[in-house]
Amino acid sequence: MDRIENYRDRINNNMRNKFLTLVENNITKYTNGGLLVGYVVKLRDGYKSLEYFKTLSGDMQTAITDFFGANDLNKRVINIKTGYPSSSPNNDDNRGSCFTVEVAAETAPGRYDKENKISVPSDILTVVKQDGANLVSIPDSMYKKERRNLKPVAPEENEEVPNNPYLQTMLSQDGDKLTRGDRALLNKNITIPSSPAKDMKSPMVPKSTHMYLPTTIKK
Repeated sequence: MDRIENYRDRINNNMRNKFLTLVENNITKYTNGGLLVGYVVKLRDGYKSLEYFKTLSGDMQTAITDFFGANDLNKRVINIKTGYPSSSPNNDDNRGSCFTVEVAAETAPGRYDKENKISVPSDILTVVKQDGANLVSIPDSMYKKERRNLKPVAPEENEEVPNNPYLQTMLSQDGDKLTRGDRALLNKNITIPSSPAKDMKSPMVPKSTHMYLPTTIKK
């Protein structure tokens, strides 16, 4: 019984820790300008009229507009920086309410173009709504424009091309030359000649045993 109770306590503690992690993440969201790392974001409607955008330099304004309008890839938050950095990272009292968000384009699921990331004021961003499975929509640029059914084509046997896949699979290196091996699939059974060892006993059931086996099954 003690072992069962200890196992039950470990399960409860594990679930309690996971629940606390979810609560802490939600609390952290509202102490970071309403954003978390990994969120998909976009520019707010009418962001150019916001004071946070107007205070930026002209080059920065152009860079932000070009970044979000260059393609239809999802833009994800990869870092959140506070405008009032503190010498005590664990002290939330010194974080303030001004945040700068680093955003990068998602070139593939979980793969971000961090080399071309950009820093954006959090107040001009909004979170993109996702479905119930916490998945964002796939950009149109990642879809193939036309659907094709490719039929298999037999490789060409061209010995003049050194990197021909046909030669790489059908020939073997024999010293300083290539020799053709027996690698063709003939789609038929081939009898391999073999003979058992002299001292090996036959796996067949001895004839004397047949007299004890029933020849018919009674219903």
